[in-house]
Amino acid sequence: MTPFKEEVRSCFSYLFEKLGFKFVDIKDDFGGNIVIAQSDKLRIRFIRDRVDFFLDVGNLRETERWTGFYKILDQLKLSDLVTDEYTYSNRIKTLSKLLSHYFSVIQDWFLEEQGNVMATKGDKLDNVQYFSHFQKGSTPATHEK
Repeated sequence: MTPFKEEVRSCFSYLFEKLGFKFVDIKDDFGGNIVIAQSDKLRIRFIRDRVDFFLDVGNLRETERWTGFYKILDQLKLSDLVTDEYTYSNRIKTLSKLLSHYFSVIQDWFLEEQGNVMATKGDKLDNVQYFSHFQKGSTPATHEK
């Protein structure tokens, strides 16, 4: 296991121990600086760029389509699904805490999006447009159009 994978496994242990995530082999890991983990519901891409750390989330149907973690949080906040204040950080431990705190709402949104993509027979919904369909107080899993 590469040092970066070990660091990700350590800092995001809840993903692997409680949520069933496993590392996925990828063609180009840019010198061991990109790691992808996947559960049976979601994919997460971890990126290290020198001292900075980034996190992207994706679904299982479109494995090359990623959404930045803070873009997701910002959109969830606009939809009142995230109510706590947060600051942008490119530090692995900060991102781990934020992901742990908001994991269920992020996963629910991605599962709902996958269902809508399948229901529209391949028509892709832009993340920003999709979030605008939520009504204040609804959750992605229970939202009705």
